[in-house]
Amino acid sequence: MSKMAMEANEAKYFRQYVEKIFDDHEESMLSFFELNLETWRQLWRVIEKSDILLFVVDARYTSDMFPPS
Repeated sequence: MSKMAMEANEAKYFRQYVEKIFDDHEESMLSFFELNLETWRQLWRVIEKSDILLFVVDARYTSDMFPPS
């Protein structure tokens, strides 16, 4: 897949993701990073190159540390 096709594909799926989030949550509850495609692209690249992913969540405040959205 070419770079342009991949970026277009990512943008399409990201738009669908953001539309679903807007339907499920209030816009004021969302952070800038949840709606920023470049932030997600960086995360996806790191995940693709990683062998292990580790989520560190504070058990006292799991809903704040690991939001459902």
